[in-house]
Amino acid sequence: SVTDTGEYVSSGEELLALARVDFDKAKPIIDRINGDTSLRTSRVLAKWALYRHALDSNSFGDIDEYRDKLKAVVEDKTALPGMRDLAMDALASEKDWAGRDEWYYSLLGDESLASLNVNGQENTGLTTLMMASPDDKYIDKMLEFARSDNPTIRSAAVRNLITRLNTGNPDIIKALLPWLDDPKWAVDRNDARGTLIRKLSELEIPESVPGLIKVIDEKQAGPMYANIANTMANAANAAANRPAANAVYYNSNTLPANTPIGFHYPNRYSGVLALAKQKDARAVPRLRHVLTETKGYEASSVVGAILACGGYSIAEQLAALDVAAKGVKEDIDAEEQPVNVTDANVPLPDYANKYRNEAENLKPRPPTAAEIRKLLGQQLTQSAEITDALARAIVDRIEILDKQDPPIARAYRRMILRWQNAAINIMLLRDV
Repeated sequence: SVTDTGEYVSSGEELLALARVDFDKAKPIIDRINGDTSLRTSRVLAKWALYRHALDSNSFGDIDEYRDKLKAVVEDKTALPGMRDLAMDALASEKDWAGRDEWYYSLLGDESLASLNVNGQENTGLTTLMMASPDDKYIDKMLEFARSDNPTIRSAAVRNLITRLNTGNPDIIKALLPWLDDPKWAVDRNDARGTLIRKLSELEIPESVPGLIKVIDEKQAGPMYANIANTMANAANAAANRPAANAVYYNSNTLPANTPIGFHYPNRYSGVLALAKQKDARAVPRLRHVLTETKGYEASSVVGAILACGGYSIAEQLAALDVAAKGVKEDIDAEEQPVNVTDANVPLPDYANKYRNEAENLKPRPPTAAEIRKLLGQQLTQSAEITDALARAIVDRIEILDKQDPPIARAYRRMILRWQNAAINIMLLRDV
């Protein structure tokens, strides 16, 4: 059943396997394909099957013949994308051969190979050999090509290096840092630049900070919209399952949809997380500005990044923890109150107004000082550790609160149990 399917071929793996297991049974199928000039991509597959058989049988003359034919297909800019992709797969997945690397390097300047697209799918093209090789092979050569003045060669090398980000090699990250400063430094395929930015949330590379500061300001043209009609309809449906004698339900058609919420910053969230990992004070001024343009979970991440970069004073952190302590006190008070059964006839919330308000809140608006303190308090209480300076300040605050506000002091004592710190441990031992 081997035949051309669109720009590619069906049952290719089966024919290659049959050619290896029983070439005599595969040969008539190969001959049929080669005899049909309409099967352009399948005929490349037939060459691969013959090449594999020649390798398995050590037929040196045939090996050179079929290898040269496959190389010619890869180099042929008039060939179908599927033909070139299949020929590259054949040459990359079979045994290494003398001169293969040099031949491969000569292809890096071929833009048509770099942008190979088969049946609407962007195929690996020039990354095929990289993906079929050990992790450390070709890295040094691709680092060299990433410095090329030829943008096509540079983009091909960058795309190959992106496939090796998982190795954690800092030299790869550093070689790609110009891409942070200039989005056009290399062609971005499959969000490779975004992958680089996200990787920087795992590795500390101080040289990345200036570029990341630029990244968080990159704006995508055109407004984003929040289609909230389905959200509201789902909320109303969920409410319908709750027994309530006087519940009022709203038709989602009466609710606002496609409410504009400003512009999209495609790499801002990832850039903020990456800056938090760098812990560099140079990022603080820009992060503070970004905070005036962000809301929700993104605002919380920006506050966390500012904290990680040393942007909040001890006084600011203590003020935030005071807010958090009040919340903990309320939790303690609630725990000590008897449980009351909720009346099933309590009116449901006004879902229409609730989601109208949420849509309104999606619009960019600078967070208030109180909101920032609350977010900072959440970041601190969720942290596994705090600085020694803050720990000492907390101990001093608790000593004062023991006399002035014992319930808040009690709330502080519950909060500090999550932090491992010598000053806090000494205070707890003293309490015991």
